[in-house]
Amino acid sequence: MRILFIIVILFCQSSFAGPLENIEKKVNATTSWQSDFVQTTNGQAAEQGKLYVEKPGKLRFIYKNAPYTIYADGTNLIYYDENIDQPTYMEIDKTPAMLLLKDSLKFIDIGLIKKITTTGKNIQIEIDLPDGSLINLSFDAKSYFLNGWVIKDFQGNVINVSLSNIKVDQPINTDLFEFKRKRFLN
Repeated sequence: MRILFIIVILFCQSSFAGPLENIEKKVNATTSWQSDFVQTTNGQAAEQGKLYVEKPGKLRFIYKNAPYTIYADGTNLIYYDENIDQPTYMEIDKTPAMLLLKDSLKFIDIGLIKKITTTGKNIQIEIDLPDGSLINLSFDAKSYFLNGWVIKDFQGNVINVSLSNIKVDQPINTDLFEFKRKRFLN
């Protein structure tokens, strides 16, 4: 019975190979990208901003009307709350951001692929991550480029991010990835 279960899992994973290989090739050939984003958390009001990614390991979310920023400096993902001058550090490899920031992405190495669905313009890949989160990545079915994701974290929060105006492999000012605290003067 156990061998049958393993064979079924291997068959299911291998049946995903076509779309996964095409997406991996596209993602791995891309060294940097930037886009506009819209984010909702637990269905609350949408937040907007710019996302910059430079592989490996660099990321910056700049929110338009919010007092926080998210950085990745190659080692850590940093959530910075400007209102209280409070950074929170997390290892990139222990966050879903690792999917965006790996130099070479292999889906089989990052978690259990639960399902892949193709819906018109998009390919959806649902993955159980090692930290207990569930992520649903959305890729354009023609270009194979990421156009959004939904994360359900281990605390039950649901974060939905949609990307638009994506620019690939264009120069990005590296200063964007340097974490800088605002120091409040008393």
